[in-house]
Amino acid sequence: MRFPLALALALTLLAGVASAQGTPDPAAVVRKAVAAHGGEAALKAFGTSSSSGSGTMTVFGMKLAVATEVLYDAPDKFRLGMKTEVNGQKFDLVQVMNGDKFAQTVNAKPGKISDAEKAELKQAVVMMDLTTLTPLLTDKYTLKALPSEKVGDADASVVVATPAGKGADPRPVTLYFDAKSGYLVRYIREALAPAEGGVAKKVKEDTKLADFKKFDGAMIATSAVATHDGKPFMAVTVTAVKALPAIDAKEFAVP
Repeated sequence: MRFPLALALALTLLAGVASAQGTPDPAAVVRKAVAAHGGEAALKAFGTSSSSGSGTMTVFGMKLAVATEVLYDAPDKFRLGMKTEVNGQKFDLVQVMNGDKFAQTVNAKPGKISDAEKAELKQAVVMMDLTTLTPLLTDKYTLKALPSEKVGDADASVVVATPAGKGADPRPVTLYFDAKSGYLVRYIREALAPAEGGVAKKVKEDTKLADFKKFDGAMIATSAVATHDGKPFMAVTVTAVKALPAIDAKEFAVP
């Protein structure tokens, strides 16, 4: 009787070791990613930054060409500009978040911004923050490692990051880091998407990142392809990214 019991205990211990090996320390995974992406100093510089790109966005069955411009000034200033054309009519959309204030214009005319759009702007700031990576190693987020998965044909370490603190967005974001390079190659989050009748609906947004290039000392993905509930949503190629010493306050002005 003792031998089977001892064997069972040994197998239990081995299973625990295997489980631990499959879920590495999440902070160690992030530290590797920080180094891979250029190091702490280079990444922190992107707390104030600009980026631009172009690609496509699919909404209500229409695949639209888009050009995007983003300004970000941590911790809570964000400006998204998007130009597109629908049925021959051009649209220039600008959305701004400045702390707890929000604004939107369409073709330079003020427009109403919905609660869902405000929530997505808040989440955009969270995504800008956590994809800078270094904030993940602070008390702004709680981290949890999951068993490794495949992204394409490559192994990836998986870390769930949940914003912490009073008033923080409670939605977790699942991050996938290439096991070999350390690059952040995928993330999954709960998003709000437009639906028929103007009512937002919750969707699973799955974004894959690729084609990393160096900008101001940091390795940045220049390809982002996102799906909503498995259906094409957006594919953008980043054409320029800059870490900035400062951004003029008027860029985030909210009437």
